Amino acid sequence: MPCVIEGEFLPKTTNVVNLDALIRRADLASPGEAGEDITSLPVMGLERAGLLYPALRKPDFQRETSNWSPEQVADLICTFARRELIPAVILWRAGQNVFVIDGAHRLSALIAWVQDDYGDGEVSRQFFQNVVADEQMVAAQRARELVKSQIGSYQDHKMAAQFPQNSPPELAERAARIPWWPIQVQWIQNADHDKAEKAFFRINQGGTKIDATEQRILNARKSPTALTSRAILRRGTGHHYWDKFDAETQDKIEAIGKDIFVCFIRLRYNCL
Repeated sequence: MPCVIEGEFLPKTTNVVNLDALIRRADLASPGEAGEDITSLPVMGLERAGLLYPALRKPDFQRETSNWSPEQVADLICTFARRELIPAVILWRAGQNVFVIDGAHRLSALIAWVQDDYGDGEVSRQFFQNVVADEQMVAAQRARELVKSQIGSYQDHKMAAQFPQNSPPELAERAARIPWWPIQVQWIQNADHDKAEKAFFRINQGGTKIDATEQRILNARKSPTALTSRAILRRGTGHHYWDKFDAETQDKIEAIGKDIFVCFIRLRYNCL
């Protein structure tokens, strides 16, 4: 089995869509300036240049948003576009940041649609330093094609809103309302970051549960072992969990993480 992709050794992944880059991470405990409450989440606010999207954050201990198949991603997007019921996203505000306590996959799927980034777009490539596995590219394209065939891309809807006379009636009708169709939201109120963190773990023990190993890493996320595990797992790319160190130390962590990752993959696939 070949293990060299674009000059780098990468592991073979499963058929999942990696949306981890689409909502940035931040420390729940980091203080911030006061911000205005957001009473609803219109999907048009998820555009990169929108007023809402830059404020969205995941807790820095949140698991990777990479557990859904292309079919699951497409189903969520199509369900929303057809105005069918999807569970509310649970949010908590800390200064100007809006943390996604529950619903990161749902919200990331909608962001993927709006920004045409299913793990292979501009935001994802920047996040992973332009190192995207072939399997991730295949899963991304599969999700994109499913959405396109079932309800159309977000860009299709924007074009239909501008030129309804040139679009199929169903698409034109949907395009007229989708930009303002709100994503259902629930807020955690009157809670500090400790209560918000406890709410995250309590909520996320339902559905796709956090396994024992992941639970240990999350609970000890600032320990050397947890930081090392994350640096190696993503070959020094992705979210910089080690950003509290000085720049030189961060560079060393990323370089060593990449070296260990590459050595492991070479051994795993007998590429030495």
